Amino acid sequence: MNDQGRFFVERKEWIFLGAFALLKILLHLFTSSGYGYFRDELYYIVCTENPAFGYVDHPPFSIWLLSLVRLVLGDSLLAIRSLPAVLGGLTVFVLGLMVREFGGNRFAQAMAMLTWIASPIPLAINHIYSMNSLDFFIWATLALIFLLLLKQPSFRLWMVFGVLLGIGLMNKVSLFWLGIGVVAGLLLTRQRRQFLTPAPWIAAGIALLLFLPYLLWNMNHDWATLEFMRNARASKMQSVAPLQFFLRQLMMMQPYVVIISLLGIVYTFLPKGMKDYRPLAWYFIAIMIYLISQKQTKVYYLAPVYLPVLALGSVWVGEMLNKASLRWVQIVVLLLILSQGIIAAPFGIPVLPPEKHISYAKKFGVSPGSEEKKQTAKLPQYYADMFGWQNLAETVARVYNILPDEDKKQSLIYAGNYGEASAIKFFGNKYNLPVVMSSHNNYWIWGIPDYEVTTYIVVGGGPVSLRQIFNEVTLIELTQCKYCMPYEANLGIYVCRGLKSELDKLWEDLKNFQ
Repeated sequence: MNDQGRFFVERKEWIFLGAFALLKILLHLFTSSGYGYFRDELYYIVCTENPAFGYVDHPPFSIWLLSLVRLVLGDSLLAIRSLPAVLGGLTVFVLGLMVREFGGNRFAQAMAMLTWIASPIPLAINHIYSMNSLDFFIWATLALIFLLLLKQPSFRLWMVFGVLLGIGLMNKVSLFWLGIGVVAGLLLTRQRRQFLTPAPWIAAGIALLLFLPYLLWNMNHDWATLEFMRNARASKMQSVAPLQFFLRQLMMMQPYVVIISLLGIVYTFLPKGMKDYRPLAWYFIAIMIYLISQKQTKVYYLAPVYLPVLALGSVWVGEMLNKASLRWVQIVVLLLILSQGIIAAPFGIPVLPPEKHISYAKKFGVSPGSEEKKQTAKLPQYYADMFGWQNLAETVARVYNILPDEDKKQSLIYAGNYGEASAIKFFGNKYNLPVVMSSHNNYWIWGIPDYEVTTYIVVGGGPVSLRQIFNEVTLIELTQCKYCMPYEANLGIYVCRGLKSELDKLWEDLKNFQ
């Protein structure tokens, strides 16, 4: 099959695959206003107002995209969450194309796409705006290109692979893991002969060239991202044992995804299986081993790696049930996946009010969790971080408004982390608040104001620690938040004066990259 014919899909197939993609998109659009803005969404919005070729905790491509979204659609929850919804739908569509390329029938395509739609991690990823929605879509598309290269090596496809990999790295650096999987998949099979051609090497060069602006940004900022990663592993991320990692996969990806994917891996090693696609099995195994070896890892990191082996497993199940007498079994399988998806949906998208979600989770024995070293709330961290932000900004605004006019002119707001700072900046625009400052991640790089400051409104901390920095510390208000993370509840809002050290000298010690 030539390059031009590879992506030929009949109209009926487009409609069939598109229907599942549309289901995924609508599911997210209809639930987009559940709860509130997520912590990182607010941070990303502030990042769009500070354009750069890099940020401490992420590359810039997702910020550039969000700038375009804000320009065209605005800042509402529906507006900024429309792109992750569409990207989620496109990921489902690409998964269906993978099953089709493997020769899977309609049932296999439906099973793979429905299984992915019903999985809590993809539901959660595509509910909010972050780099992860685009990351999942790029993983899916690169996996599709990789399987096409396994069918028929093509210089042109390798070039497309390189360009997309470079764009993906400018979105999220963890896409380097895909490179580990591709290299392992080729080296451990007869497909290693592709390394004897210049195409994969040129593709790698293209990817690194596109990634170069972020590398140069890091060089100019003392390799801030590497410092961020080291600190996050040491003080923020939990250590996960191999068995625990696997069990969490079963819970957070749901058993159907894991089981069907494992079948896909096995299928490539059977004598009459899909041996030509064994590189995709090694691709999954190599990345999984790498993630487990890191110990400080997160369960969702493995999620996009499932896509090609999920497609392979769906093909095998489709072949086993491809008999007229077993059509009823096909229907039962799809209904089981659908019912599992309905049960799991509240754990990925906020379809229930907070109190009902808490009760619902208890019925299934699911306690609120966090993949970081943080005290948990009534809600899991993913949901808890959608509460309290507007109230925080309003509380800070009340404190600011009681200041004398002269103090207002020489004041700033200091928040302990990027979520608090971004919330005050975003929701506080209508209150004409002064500069919002933080020493957390990219806020530290944005630095201190260029005017003389005499009055500091400080969010959080405590009187003992603040009196080590200021001569005068006054607690004005406490924030109120029922469902947010414990460290974001009952925050003190202080008015502080008489800084004991020069702010620019103090700033280096306050740096907090994690």
